[in-house]
Amino acid sequence: MTPELWQRLKPLFHAALEKDLQDRAAFINAACGADLELKTNLKQLLNAEQQDAGSLEARFARLNGFLDDKRARIQPAELIVDGLPIMSLMIGRTISHYRIGEKLGGGGMGVVYKAVDASLGRYVALKFLPDHMAQDPQILERFRREARAASALNHPHICTIYEIGEQDGQTFIAMEFMEGATLKHRITDNPLPLDDVLEWGIEIADALGAAHSKGIIHRDIKPANIFLTERGHIKILDFGLAKLMPVGGSTNLSTISATRELERLTQPGTAMGTSVYMSPEQVRCEEMDARTDLFSFGVVLYEMVTGVLPFRGESAGLTAEAILNRAPVSPVRLNPDLPPKFEEIINKALEKDRKLRYQNATDIRTDLQRLKRDSDLGLAAVTSVQVAAKASTKLIRWAVLAIFCAIGAGVYFFFHRNDVRPFQNFTMTQITNGGNYGAVGVSPDGKYLLNSLEENRRQSLWLRNVPTNSDKEVIAPAEAIYYDLRFSSDGNYIYFRKETSSATDLLRAPVLGGAPNVVVPGPSSAVTFSPDGKRMAFTRRHDPDEGSFSLLTSNLDGTDQKTVTTGRLSLGPNLAAWTPDGKQIAFTLTGPGQGTVAIQLLDLASSKVLTLARFDDLPLESMVWSPDRHGLLVSFRKNLGFAARSQVGFISNPEGQFRSITNDTDNYGTVTLSEDGKALATVQRRVTQTLYLTPAAGFSGAPPDPALS
Repeated sequence: MTPELWQRLKPLFHAALEKDLQDRAAFINAACGADLELKTNLKQLLNAEQQDAGSLEARFARLNGFLDDKRARIQPAELIVDGLPIMSLMIGRTISHYRIGEKLGGGGMGVVYKAVDASLGRYVALKFLPDHMAQDPQILERFRREARAASALNHPHICTIYEIGEQDGQTFIAMEFMEGATLKHRITDNPLPLDDVLEWGIEIADALGAAHSKGIIHRDIKPANIFLTERGHIKILDFGLAKLMPVGGSTNLSTISATRELERLTQPGTAMGTSVYMSPEQVRCEEMDARTDLFSFGVVLYEMVTGVLPFRGESAGLTAEAILNRAPVSPVRLNPDLPPKFEEIINKALEKDRKLRYQNATDIRTDLQRLKRDSDLGLAAVTSVQVAAKASTKLIRWAVLAIFCAIGAGVYFFFHRNDVRPFQNFTMTQITNGGNYGAVGVSPDGKYLLNSLEENRRQSLWLRNVPTNSDKEVIAPAEAIYYDLRFSSDGNYIYFRKETSSATDLLRAPVLGGAPNVVVPGPSSAVTFSPDGKRMAFTRRHDPDEGSFSLLTSNLDGTDQKTVTTGRLSLGPNLAAWTPDGKQIAFTLTGPGQGTVAIQLLDLASSKVLTLARFDDLPLESMVWSPDRHGLLVSFRKNLGFAARSQVGFISNPEGQFRSITNDTDNYGTVTLSEDGKALATVQRRVTQTLYLTPAAGFSGAPPDPALS
């Protein structure tokens, strides 16, 4: 190959590497046209590059094997784009102690890869800075300083930064790897369920408050930077690119100068942030403080409850003009079911004068928590009633004044009777009276409950003996979330998933307490046990590669893991349940569209997979087999307009027919079943309310008598 031909090939080679494999053929035909020599050589180069990874140097050598003229040899620098090796050349490389896997995403601030931390055996997200930033000493030093400050943020709703490193002149950030999707992928043209918005909004505000208290403002709060984990919790991303403010004195609203040089840290050549989520002071490139984040948070809340942006324009200039000078359309007009109080919260967050805006994240979090309490997650607070005046036939509109909610969570048992249809008749017995239970599991003999208890944002695990109502703490309080609680088949061990700010692992501990051990590191499903109690099964996401999941079995301590089947990754959790006869494992698949919520049955002897049932809209959250294998007990998400409730249902086997066991306004957590099938344990969130009707003009003195309670 001549140097002249290589100069023609080089830009096409780089461009083709950025194309997906299925799109490359069309690109090659369009780019090369009738030039057969150009097309043939381009295909050869691409085929050589697609071979096994090897070292970066080996790849260069392999590519150069097709370049017979030494003057045309590819140099490492020629395979660098914006200071980073071509995307596919990164796969398989080891940077520091991180083995790079697949690409997760990319943007103006670099490319993010999934990698394995060889030292700790965990997945991480590895982000590389572009060369034009990494080569600027001032920007690089400022970036390191601010990222170090962000890495000090240890909060369950902030993505953890592990380290900032450099190798071969490439600066990178190692951060927490998470399963789920950004809020951007959840927001569509329709509003989100109000109870979800309130729950997530409180978590976002809590995270912002923690960051601001450390002197860190984000400057780019938007749905793409808010991650929703597979367990439904929020994680704020990209704090490593935030701005560090001085902290001290009587206020945490110390300002910073929005200089052109600092703006390059977020988006080179532009004002900091994303235009449609910018605050007025960002648009004007004025000094910024923590209240800038609260304005952007208000934009996100508006979009979550209406499905549209509050400030829109056909160009960036028109959008900026709307942010500076125009009031958004009332959220209640776009969503009549929205509580008026929620509109007040959004409007206060979107005040153009920051002196009139929320002054700190704690205040907006408190208002969201109060709304969650007082409005029954937005259901009753939006109700309006018309009544006839006594002295006239004229109708007068009355409105709800207040709803006093006492939200309590109790552990309940469903007792199975020997009817033809399982759980056609059952009784419900309340076991506890507290309101701070999170998850529960029942022992095989039905005598013990393992439950999580939350106090002061710290969770612990407790063992309760049901006959004596006695309790014992088995896992001490920690800043963590515990869920998917299970007993081993012999009742000697407890299994649980533990989610912290830095990791999500499956752990095992002796039933009466003791040091827990990690048996499955990284995100996985709840475990299900073989009938003989010798093996356990679970699913793991993004395994063996991105976009896939694996169903695995292992010894009870997590050793001897064997993959029994793989499939495409679900939008929801991939659940697993081992049949009582030990011959099959049921697992779930969830995708968009009709008929894509499926329960599959894997035959362990033949490895054949059959479909038990398909549903159009039945998001499953947990499932367990009945002892007689006549069906699966499931908890599922039921959408009720602007609210969503978790209920309990039954799917028959082999018919695959679904029916509800519960059908009310309460929430039921993950279901677990005793070995004999007579006791089902769950956590129920029950809401009680009192409704008062009063004229819209208000009243004086004592409240009126309750109209409904």
